[in-house]
Amino acid sequence: MKRQILLLVLMMAFSIVSHAQRVVALHSATGVTVFSGVNPFVDAYTAALPGDTIYLSGGSFANPTLMDKRLLIFGAGYHPTGAAVTNPTLLTGAFTLGDNADNLMIQGVQFMAGIVVGNNVPVNFVTIKRSRIDGGINFQGTRATPSTNNAFVECVIIGDVNLHNVTNSSITNSIVQNQIVNSHSNSFMNNILLGASWSGFWGSHIIFMHPFNNLISNNVVLGSLANMA
Repeated sequence: MKRQILLLVLMMAFSIVSHAQRVVALHSATGVTVFSGVNPFVDAYTAALPGDTIYLSGGSFANPTLMDKRLLIFGAGYHPTGAAVTNPTLLTGAFTLGDNADNLMIQGVQFMAGIVVGNNVPVNFVTIKRSRIDGGINFQGTRATPSTNNAFVECVIIGDVNLHNVTNSSITNSIVQNQIVNSHSNSFMNNILLGASWSGFWGSHIIFMHPFNNLISNNVVLGSLANMA
């Protein structure tokens, strides 16, 4: 009986510690508000005003269904070694950017379901830095109202990168696992490009699919048959 009570106490203590690790702090002009409920990131986002800063602890967080505010967002990191003490900051849902997200900056998180911009939705001056993006990046549209001046810096990008509706933007100092599709007038500098997702007619790995007017400089391309199409 004593052993069962001790086990129950230990389980409750572990639950309290685990819950305490999932904390979100909202810094605004009026002060600091801490959220630690079921969906603390969503709650902090709802309360935030454009220009506020949100800090995410380690742990898994449901993110807002639409990120549509100018915010600064900092996580604890994504690499298991670098975030061994805090645990990585994981955003579990598809991360969709709205047209009011101009000048959004996010650093130190792992996107579990990719980054998406709605069809012909212009999103400008967004910076994603030192993060891991599972599920790729998808700027959708017809180039009638393209997104501009967005930057992905020091990221690991797993999945295809569709840049059909974004121009004058950049991917720098990053690792890109799969192909980069439909990029017009963007820059790619100091990256490691793996081109692992698609094999062409001659068995070559496609790094850039349908590129036009891009600046491609000082990248490391792995694979002896790496190609463009």
